Amino acid sequence: MAGERDNQLVQIAIGLVKPFGLTDAQHLAIYDRLVHVRPLAFEAALTVTPEVFDTANCVALFKDFKEVTPNIHDRFGHTLPLQEIRPWFAAFAEKVWQQIEATDV
Repeated sequence: MAGERDNQLVQIAIGLVKPFGLTDAQHLAIYDRLVHVRPLAFEAALTVTPEVFDTANCVALFKDFKEVTPNIHDRFGHTLPLQEIRPWFAAFAEKVWQQIEATDV
């Protein structure tokens, strides 16, 4: 939020839109929006257990999230309730590696 990494964010954003063949004017408009308007949002997604994770627990989990930015409209928090987190992530990682190996990188 302090703008210390704005240059990095702009470089990443421009790299993401590069394949779309935008004009110089479109690139400039993107740069201007990122630097001058700074439409930043922050999102956190956390795995939790047990599978029934009530509102009070959720609020407690994200209680310090307001330190990132005081504007609640710029913060998003999600929970992924999983009883068996490690096996789920192991299976997910295996699928990711299969996809990476099947893709010409």
